[in-house]
Amino acid sequence: MNNRMINGHFDGGSLLPWTCTNASPAAPSAAKLHGGTVNSSISQYVKVNPGETLELLVALSDVRAPLTISVVYYSASYAFLGYGLIKNIPFNAGNKGTMNVRETVSAAPAGTAQALILINKLPQGGSSDVMVTGVELFSGAEEESMVVDIFKLIQGNQSLIKN
Repeated sequence: MNNRMINGHFDGGSLLPWTCTNASPAAPSAAKLHGGTVNSSISQYVKVNPGETLELLVALSDVRAPLTISVVYYSASYAFLGYGLIKNIPFNAGNKGTMNVRETVSAAPAGTAQALILINKLPQGGSSDVMVTGVELFSGAEEESMVVDIFKLIQGNQSLIKN
């Protein structure tokens, strides 16, 4: 499967090519969304085709702040076409542990050329920094194809076992 996100695991402590607001690299491989009363976010545009469904996976730790995770569809000229996902995560949802978010994103509408993936820590007094340790985005068709290939492999091995 092909992860559409570029540097989705923040390799080498770099946040490039992510667009960041009140976010910074955190060693060894994470993006730190700064806590407190500031809005803090990371975002990235990815190529998407009309009608395509996506699977989004986000790995977080120290989730003691309200968050939103969004997928927003745009045309090639950046005209807004609609939302594929808005996931709200309340304050203290993950406490001090890790949280893995896996969401199926609605199909891209006609005219879609790209999607904006946005992870946003909302401002709230007393909220902590949140670590984003991984972001992955896959086509639903790629995931379905992989499952079909696995089933074919299993069926092929069963016929070998029977012979």
